[in-house]
Amino acid sequence: MTNSFYTPSTVTEHTTARGSDINAITSAVETAFDKLPTEANIKQGTINFQPTDTGSANTYVIVMADTTIPISSYPDGFECSFRPANNSSGASTLNVNSIGATAIKQYDGTPIEAGDISTTRICKVRYNSTAGFFTLDASTDAAASATSAAADAVLTAADVVSTNADVVSTGNDVTATNADVVLTNADVSAIAADAAQTALDRIATAADKVATNADVVTTTQDAIDTAADVVSTNADVVSTGNDKTATNADVVSTNADVVTTTQDAIDTAADVVSTNADKVATNADAAQTALDRIATAADKVATNADVVTTTADAVTTTQDAIDTAADATQTALDRIQTGLDRTAASNSATAAALSATAAAAAAAPAEEVAVAMAIALG
Repeated sequence: MTNSFYTPSTVTEHTTARGSDINAITSAVETAFDKLPTEANIKQGTINFQPTDTGSANTYVIVMADTTIPISSYPDGFECSFRPANNSSGASTLNVNSIGATAIKQYDGTPIEAGDISTTRICKVRYNSTAGFFTLDASTDAAASATSAAADAVLTAADVVSTNADVVSTGNDVTATNADVVLTNADVSAIAADAAQTALDRIATAADKVATNADVVTTTQDAIDTAADVVSTNADVVSTGNDKTATNADVVSTNADVVTTTQDAIDTAADVVSTNADKVATNADAAQTALDRIATAADKVATNADVVTTTADAVTTTQDAIDTAADATQTALDRIQTGLDRTAASNSATAAALSATAAAAAAAPAEEVAVAMAIALG
């Protein structure tokens, strides 16, 4: 069993093996194992991976890390992968182990375009000796870009939904504040009405953003459809050759997983949009309740205004009664004053009579004085 790894030495049966024979066999086995990839490369799947690219944009240069691969020319089906140091801006070449710069093209032979090779993705190529160029693995090119764009769109939708949730929460806070202020008085009720209207405007804005989110979801669905088309194209690529079958099958599976993940993200975004719509409806109900309270407060204010009017009328009537009583009191006082004046005059007359009587008493006998006083005192 002679091969490129091991050329065995034979030992004759039923004979004693010499140490040199055993050592020769052991040495041959060690040489064979030295030609194999390291255990780490096998376990990590990095046998043909080179993380360092020493070239420039569109001119990629690598040296295989595994020195046990003694290639001097590119064999048909040779595959390798590397992390590019620069993004591609157009047609590009790859030089492996200084064998020679060879074009990197799409599976159909068209040159790669700007962005097909990116520093954010591992670049995998396979050599086609019939065509004389490296074929860019489908998972490296636009399919990955399309699915990545779809994922970015979903994340953007999630950010917008989160912003809408903050706006709805703010609307809830404003509505609660309006409900607390409603019953103060007519002026505060007017302010609360304005605040409630503002809340409704914000809710309407949130509803518009929810609609925008729905558009984003639709755009993401379109991106998924595009990715699905790419998956279909990759399936066609799988049928082009046995050498590409295994790689393209892996790419198709990966793209299918990406599509599934993106669909799950869209479903999650749709659930968030539905939840936001429910919150918008709840806020609308709360705003309507606030408006109903405002209307009730306005009715109470109108009732209070009627009570004030009735009270004012009662005050006017009372004032008229007070004025009438004051006039009657003044008339009574005038009459009392007249009586007092008359009493004073009578007292003056009585005093004069008493003085006259006293004078007469001094000149008349006591009996006449008594009679005169009796007459004076009537």
